[in-house]
Amino acid sequence: MEKDHETFEDPLFPKSLSSIGQTYESPELKNVKWIRAKDIAQKLDKKPLLFKNGPKRCDINQGSLGDCWFLATLANLPAQVRLFEKVVPTDQPLDMDKNPGIFHFKFWQYGEWVDVVVDDYLPTLKDQPCFLKSDTPNEFWPAMIEKAYAKLYGNYTFALDGGLIGSSMEDLTGGLAESYMNQKSPAPFNILLRAYQTGSMMGASIWGRAGETREEILETGLASGHAYSITKVVEFEAGGKTIQLVRVRNPWGNHVEWKGAWSDQSAEWGSMSEAEKFKIGLRQEEDGEFFMTYEDFKKNFDAIDICHVARSSFDQDSIGWHKEEVHGSWKKGTEILSENPQYLVDLKDSKVDSDNLCTFMISLIQKGGRRKRADGHGFETAFDPIGKNHW
Repeated sequence: MEKDHETFEDPLFPKSLSSIGQTYESPELKNVKWIRAKDIAQKLDKKPLLFKNGPKRCDINQGSLGDCWFLATLANLPAQVRLFEKVVPTDQPLDMDKNPGIFHFKFWQYGEWVDVVVDDYLPTLKDQPCFLKSDTPNEFWPAMIEKAYAKLYGNYTFALDGGLIGSSMEDLTGGLAESYMNQKSPAPFNILLRAYQTGSMMGASIWGRAGETREEILETGLASGHAYSITKVVEFEAGGKTIQLVRVRNPWGNHVEWKGAWSDQSAEWGSMSEAEKFKIGLRQEEDGEFFMTYEDFKKNFDAIDICHVARSSFDQDSIGWHKEEVHGSWKKGTEILSENPQYLVDLKDSKVDSDNLCTFMISLIQKGGRRKRADGHGFETAFDPIGKNHW
């Protein structure tokens, strides 16, 4: 008879209220129990697995945390295999029956990948994970990576209950995120198409309005105060017209989808063959994913985040963006330019295209900005976090 593995229990992220945070004030969460992932599966008479048939974007289903902004990025991660394997190292037992309950995940923090170790105890309600979960009840990679991210920033509330899509994109890719405000300066369609074609990650947000409740379902089928993944951008000819579509996914992973033109069951798809629908990527299921025109997308979403991934951060053999990092600080109150850091940049065309231009991005990152939430300082940003009271 095989000897049982000695199991690991993380003393730095205990199965207690302190690891959940203020979210625990919700009445329904007062009955939370911490259960090992393999024990959750065994209650269902199933084998516990980190992945079942590999990771997929449809594995992501939001729980009771306001972490749609994080899940909007996480759902796009499986499409980039080498990057996913950097975040979820494959040199650990994926069969959870053979793992002593210790799992490693990596997140990008200010120029380096930081390893986060967690055990497999998960907060549950009625024997099921109460936060992020997979459609497949014995698959646990979504819940485990969410727990690791919670540990990285302190607890589930401080780390995940409200945030900005760009922050999660940078933490999960090592890339650089930029935002477009659709009502002021929307991203042109060719920018979205080029970003999709070059493997950039994209997400979109709808801000809450006065009089709307948090994540209220609107007449359009979209949710207010909510973040979505952009999973595809496509352009094609149909009926003598150029059609520009954006495929969007709701991290709820259910029937709450766009109801307008080019939605799953709309008449616009009627003239297309099944082969054409398949090529475009249409899935007519209640899975939270849907198409909409670029014009409808601009009208209904307030902000777009695009994360340009410098693949050298996880793939040494890759080409693409060239990235440089400089660590330093500006002295508060100093008005003399020479007493603060100065940098000279020489730009050259990359020759990737024929426009004789190059793209240059600058990002100023405040170290430890999200961790300051744990100390009661809140976000030091011009924008409110999605998932919280964004009115």
